[in-house]
Amino acid sequence: MWRRPQAPCRWNIFSRGKPVRKDNKEFAREAEMYSRVPNAMVKTTELDQIFLEEVCRDKSRCLKPGVTLHSYISNEDDDLFIACYLIELEEDGKGIYWKRRLNRNSIQFYCERHGKPKGKLKSATETRANACSAYVTFQFIEHGGRKAALVFLKSEHHGHNIKDSSENKVNRLCPEVLSYINNLIEQGKKPSEIMVSCARWADSHGHHDYVDRRFYPTPRDIKYALECHSAKQHFDKNDAISVDKLVKTKLKDSILYYQPLSRANNQALIIVYQSMEQRQRAKAYGQDIVFVDATYSGVTAYGFTFYCLLVRDTFGHGTPIAFFVISQENEKNIHTCFEKFKITNPEVSPRAFMVDKDYKEIHVISSLYPMSDVLLCWFHVLQAVQRWLTKSESDISGLANQDKRKAVVKYMSAMKQCTTEEAFQEMVDEMESEIPFQKCVEYLRRNWVPIGHMWAAFGRRFYHGNSETNNLIERFFLGIKYQFLHGYAN
Repeated sequence: MWRRPQAPCRWNIFSRGKPVRKDNKEFAREAEMYSRVPNAMVKTTELDQIFLEEVCRDKSRCLKPGVTLHSYISNEDDDLFIACYLIELEEDGKGIYWKRRLNRNSIQFYCERHGKPKGKLKSATETRANACSAYVTFQFIEHGGRKAALVFLKSEHHGHNIKDSSENKVNRLCPEVLSYINNLIEQGKKPSEIMVSCARWADSHGHHDYVDRRFYPTPRDIKYALECHSAKQHFDKNDAISVDKLVKTKLKDSILYYQPLSRANNQALIIVYQSMEQRQRAKAYGQDIVFVDATYSGVTAYGFTFYCLLVRDTFGHGTPIAFFVISQENEKNIHTCFEKFKITNPEVSPRAFMVDKDYKEIHVISSLYPMSDVLLCWFHVLQAVQRWLTKSESDISGLANQDKRKAVVKYMSAMKQCTTEEAFQEMVDEMESEIPFQKCVEYLRRNWVPIGHMWAAFGRRFYHGNSETNNLIERFFLGIKYQFLHGYAN
């Protein structure tokens, strides 16, 4: 992760809707500093600066009070830019923004404490719903071969103090911690053992604020995780009868395969669903690239794995072509689902599949569709690298080593742009000689270099709709969870 520098632009910062024009000396001083930016940063030309000035001048009229505008020249994927920027805001202590809202021409993220308090008002140390109005909005404008990334930031928080560590006890659990807790539950650990293990994990990863709930879960968090795990395991007889009745009546014509859940025989629940309309869409649009992803919460109340196969239609929209529901996610059950899909859709032979780095999915797809390439979502690749770099085992974790982590990510991005295998190998050799962090080099060599053809440009030299990420299917899951189910698991 590296910080994108703000181009030296006379019109790139606004206060209360009025542009603040910099004098020539200040502009020249910024330009001189910008010229000394390391190679990890993206430099801009004079034409880029003029382009940013024009774009910012147009946007200055609609700024709201308290909102500042920052402009950048972006040469990368929009979602990657957004993810890195949000992480930077969090690391800089400017708040945690995660509540996403899609507007017509922009993407907006609200402060995690944006929710309105219900009932009797509570202090910021008792509830996360503090009606905070802070937000960050991203807008991308392309013209003449250049793309400007505009960031509208309202950084003034209300209802809580981001510098008060005592308020951290109502933070949301970190996803890594939650995943770690679930693994401990699977091992049969007791709540007290889970608490101790989580504390050791947080301390070993450089988190020493024992009040911060993101990394030090409370007994209530452990209890809730145990209840969720129990609900996933206890799929009772009445639930099984309801599913069986639904499959054999209303969904009868659209079920490709159904295997009922049986605890006695250790038999997993498997449902492969595809309607006639989905079968037609698969035949029409499934020859180029098929996006595959799974979600584990927010769709089914029991936490069963919900898979979706999705394609892009002629309008550029994502449309699903099949759904899988699996109670036990393993390679055998995933193979059964894809096998039934292939038998029912013999005319569908995609040029490529886009997946996350899940080797179960990769092995199944490679065995059933040997003529199809398997591509990795670039967003998840970079996210995995960034998360590993922030761990103590990388030897460059912590705020003091931000520049070192930026240098590693710089080489990952450079390897991503290689259009030939020879250029990729040359960049790998350069990375090994230039990066003095041996553990990072070994990590990249072991985990990402051998599968470079799955995420670098030289492995995508065919028509794949210019798709670099799985964001189409992520957007579909968002609509399912919060527009169709209104946030309640089915």
